[in-house]
Parts: sequence; C-alpha cells; structure tokens
Amino acid sequence: MNRQKENEVMLVESLSKNDVKAFNELYRLYSKRVYGFAYGFLHSKEEAEGIVQEVFVKIWETRNNLRSDLSFSWFLFTIARNMILNKLQHHQYEIKYQKDFMAETSIDENSTEEQIYYKDMSNHLNNLIMELPPKRKEIFLLSRIEGLSYQEISEKMNISIKTVEVQISLALKYIRTRIKKILPVIILIFNILLIIVDYSYS
Repeated sequence: MNRQKENEVMLVESLSKNDVKAFNELYRLYSKRVYGFAYGFLHSKEEAEGIVQEVFVKIWETRNNLRSDLSFSWFLFTIARNMILNKLQHHQYEIKYQKDFMAETSIDENSTEEQIYYKDMSNHLNNLIMELPPKRKEIFLLSRIEGLSYQEISEKMNISIKTVEVQISLALKYIRTRIKKILPVIILIFNILLIIVDYSYS
C-alpha cells in the first residue's frame, strides 16, 4: 500500500469516528477533482459547485458507515456520478417541458386577440418559473407539472414536508409579485387559479 493510500485509509477511519479535521482534509484533497468531474458534464460553474457541496454533505451524513478497506475515491465519484445523472435527467425534463409548453401555446396567423394575450401571459409565467432558484424550481415543477404531492416530493428529494411547503409558498409569492408588475390586468384570475391549485395539492 503506497503512502497516499495509507493516508486515505487513516483519514476515512478518522472520519468514520466523527473527526471533522479528517473530513476537511478529504475535502481539500478531492473537492477540486469532483468539481472538474462535474463541470465536464454540466458545463456550469454554479451547478458543478453545487454537486461538490452535495457530495460532501452526503459523505458527512454517511461517515459512520464508511469502510477504510474500500476505495474512498471510488465511493466519492460514484456519489458524484449519480448526482450528475440526476441533474442531467432534470435538464432533459426542463427542455421537454419548455418544448411541450411552446407547442401547446403556439398560435397561427388567424388566432384571436384572446389567444395571443393568453400566449403572452403563458410565456411570462413560464419565464418566471425558470427564474426560480434551482431547488425551488425543481420542487415547484414536481408539484405543479408532474403533479406530485408534498409527501411524494419530500420522499423523492429527501427533504421534510415543511421544506416543500415553504419552497412552494416562496415560489408562489415570487410569481405573484412579478405577475402584478407584468400583467396587472389578469392578476385576479391568476390568484384564483393558484388558490385552486394550492387547495388541490395540500
């Protein structure tokens, strides 16, 4: 066993005993490699940094189950790979959602004024959803587009139901505030629709 491997084994053993210094050292040794690995697939600095944070949070959460006789780097990059795959699948879903949305709201030259107005409103709403922070947007889409319940979202994302409720509430608050500025004429109708949706998913 070479010196680097011996050092890794010692750090993993210490980490499994809740040694914060060992965790920090493993982060120092591997965080840049995980970042490079993630960036190579995601091509986004923000998302690659997010993967690094999520990976090491997972490492810390499972620290007591780590085995020093198994390759730590293999375990680390397996976690990173799975998180990247989930992120890429989510991107594909967003692209599909946007394409489906545009197809459903497309109009021809003979469209009525109401249809044109509806498309404009729908485009604004879609843009507002895409402006939400990544985690909040994902929760909102799972609820409003995929139709998952708060309980299902909680289990799927490994977060509390309260967190789901808060994130949905913040998303709706943001959209309502922006809609008031962009489309004041339809705010009453929009609020009624949101209340109906809130009730159906609560």
